[in-house]
Amino acid sequence: MKNWSGNQLEGVEYTVEFFHELTPGNLRFALLQHGLAAPQGQASYLELGSGHGLTANIIAALNPALDVVGVEPDPARVRYARTLAEEADIGNVKFLERNLEELIADSSLGNFDFIVLHGVYSWVNEAGRGLIRDLIRRNLKPGGVVFVSYNAYPGWSAGAVLQRVLHDGGVLAGGDAARQLSQGVWALNRLKELNAAFFGANPIAANQLDDLQKRSLSYLAGEYLSDDWGAFFFTDIVKALGEAKVSYGGQADLAAHADLINFTPDQRQFLESIPDRNFRETARDVLLNTSFRRDLYLRGATTLPRQAQKDLWNNQRFVLLNDPADVPRKIMARVGEVSLNAEIYDPVLAALAHGPQTLAELLADAGVAKLPWEQVTEAVHLLVLLNIVQLALPAEGEAERTQRARALNTAIVARLRAGDAVPVLASPVTGSGIGLDSLSQSLFAAHTEGVADKAPYVRQRLDEKGHNLIKDGQPVTDEAAIAEHLDNAVASFETITLKILKRAGIV
Repeated sequence: MKNWSGNQLEGVEYTVEFFHELTPGNLRFALLQHGLAAPQGQASYLELGSGHGLTANIIAALNPALDVVGVEPDPARVRYARTLAEEADIGNVKFLERNLEELIADSSLGNFDFIVLHGVYSWVNEAGRGLIRDLIRRNLKPGGVVFVSYNAYPGWSAGAVLQRVLHDGGVLAGGDAARQLSQGVWALNRLKELNAAFFGANPIAANQLDDLQKRSLSYLAGEYLSDDWGAFFFTDIVKALGEAKVSYGGQADLAAHADLINFTPDQRQFLESIPDRNFRETARDVLLNTSFRRDLYLRGATTLPRQAQKDLWNNQRFVLLNDPADVPRKIMARVGEVSLNAEIYDPVLAALAHGPQTLAELLADAGVAKLPWEQVTEAVHLLVLLNIVQLALPAEGEAERTQRARALNTAIVARLRAGDAVPVLASPVTGSGIGLDSLSQSLFAAHTEGVADKAPYVRQRLDEKGHNLIKDGQPVTDEAAIAEHLDNAVASFETITLKILKRAGIV
C-alpha cells in the first residue's frame, strides 16, 4: 500500500506480498530478545496498509485465537483480500476499505494488542503520520505492541537525492508510471555521464542507481514516484511516536540482533560504552549504514524477570526445515567468515532433524544434554537469526492449524492455476509463510493434482499463460535448454522442496 487515498499509479500492477516479520510469533520472539513482555493468548491485531491481505489472511488462519483486522484504502485489493478469506473460510479476519481520515472517524474500530504498519509511515505525508499517531494513542491497548517500518538514515542519505531527481524528473515528463520512471532514470544517468559532483562525492549513489534500474515497476513506482516519500533518523521516530504514548522496545528484524556477526569486537565495545539507548541505536545505524528499520514500540513496556525469560525460551518451539548436511558450517557475515563450532552446532542440528522441538525438549536430547543451557540457547538463537532454523508455534493446536492452513493453501493453489502469482504457502508448523518461486509454485500445483510427469505439466501451463522460463534473470528460449531446466527444477523440487514443505506441515 503506497497511497492512503486508494488511488494507484496508472500503469502499475501491484504484487501480492507476504511479510514474515509481521507474524505474532516473530514479534513476540523479537521482544523476548530484549527481555520484554508481549501480548499472549487471545489477542487482537490491526494491520494498516494490508494490501491484498495475504499477510493478514495467513496470520488469521494460523492463529485461531487472534482477531485480525486489515485496513486498506484501495477497493480492488480489499476485494481480493475478502475473497481469499471467504475461499479459505477464515472467520477471524475482516478487511475494511478505509483511508486514514475515515479510520480515525470510525468509533467502532475497537482497541488492539498489536498494531502493525509495514511500508506505510515513509509514504504518507506529515498529516497522515499525525493520524497514525492519533490512532495508536486511541486504539492501542495498555501493554500493546506497535510494529513500524520506515526508510532510514544514514543509509538513504545518497538515495534521497536519487529519489528526488527521479520523482521530479518523472513528474515533469508526465504520462503513466512507466514513462515517468523512464524519464527520471534517464535524467539520473545523464547527470552521472556529465560527471555531476554529487556522484563523485557519493560513490555509493552510482551503485544505488544501477540497483534501482533492476527493480520491478511496482517497487520503483511506490518508492520513487510517491509525492510523500520520506526517510527518518531513528530518534525522529522515537520522538514522534512518543506523542502516541509508546516507547521503543527493539527491532523486529531478528537478524539485527546478531551483534556477534554484525559488529567487530571494537565496534561492540564502543556500542556497549554508550549509556543512552537512543544514541546507541543511532550509532548502530551509522556503523551499519542502515537504510530500512523495522521497529517495535510498546505502551507500558514490562520487563520480564530473568526466570520468566528463561521459561519463555524453554517453551519456545523451533523447527529445522533443511537436512543438517545442507546447513553451511561457515557463514559469510558482515565481519567476515564465521565458523559454526561443530561440537555445539552438530548435535543441535542433529536433534532438530527429528522434528519441531521446544528448547526444553532439545536440551533433553542425549547429544545436546551435555552442553550448557547458555551455549545451546546462543546456538539456536544464531541459527534463527541466520534463517537456518525457524520459529515454530506450540504443538498444542497444530491439528486445527493444519486444517485451516490446508484450506488456505487450497485456495492459493486454485489461484496459481488461474495465473495468480501468490508467493507463499501457509505453514501450520511455523505460523508463517513458506516462499516458493513461480516455477516451484507450478510444481506444487502439479503435486497437489497427483501429476507424475511434472515437466510437461509445467511447460503446458507456461505456454497457456504466454510465460517464459527464467534463468539467471534471462528468458530461456532454446528447446533443449528448456527441457534441461525443467528436469533440473523437477529434481530439485522432489528432493529438496518437498522435504521442506513436509517439515513445514504443508504436505
